[in-house]
Amino acid sequence: MTEFVLPELEPLGFKLLKSELTFKRDIGDFQHTIHFQKTKWNSGNEVCQFKPHFGIYSNALKKYYSKNGTKISENPLIHNRQAEYLECWNHELYENSWYDLVNYDNNKVIELLKKNLLNCGMEFFKHSESETGIVDYIMSLNSYYYLTPTLFDICKMYDKREKANELLKWFRNFQKNPEKKFSEDILDSVTERENELKNWLQHRV
Repeated sequence: MTEFVLPELEPLGFKLLKSELTFKRDIGDFQHTIHFQKTKWNSGNEVCQFKPHFGIYSNALKKYYSKNGTKISENPLIHNRQAEYLECWNHELYENSWYDLVNYDNNKVIELLKKNLLNCGMEFFKHSESETGIVDYIMSLNSYYYLTPTLFDICKMYDKREKANELLKWFRNFQKNPEKKFSEDILDSVTERENELKNWLQHRV
């Protein structure tokens, strides 16, 4: 990773945490991570098989929660995806959702990985380039309904009332699907946000 991948990602602001096999960068109010999961067949620093995971965290949301009396130790995870679930990911030599350095030419694997990271991976991170871009992205997927409370908090943090209202309506429409199951915690959290929105709209300046 240090020799072949870091030189590609470092100009984009990423730093490698060797102990975690994770690249991280802070960009605006967000933190982007690329973590390489190893299989049980890996030993120490020797990597035989691995798969990339992409994460978007909010630096600003942690400060927002703290300011409002909620203490959390880590930046909140907004969204993460394994490589195989990214629509643009090239699956060549990505057998059973793993890159294999034992059975395939290492140089070809690394070249394919770099192209995927720079093209598809960076495309995923673009969804957090604007304040509420990640909200639009999640709603466009028509999934991940459980993120609604966190996405609402992002809207509120940036004072995006209309987007918050749109988000809550999206959730309630999603809830009408009889095949979907919703935990009581999520339903309670969404109801709480709906009450927050009412107060928020009443105090519109």
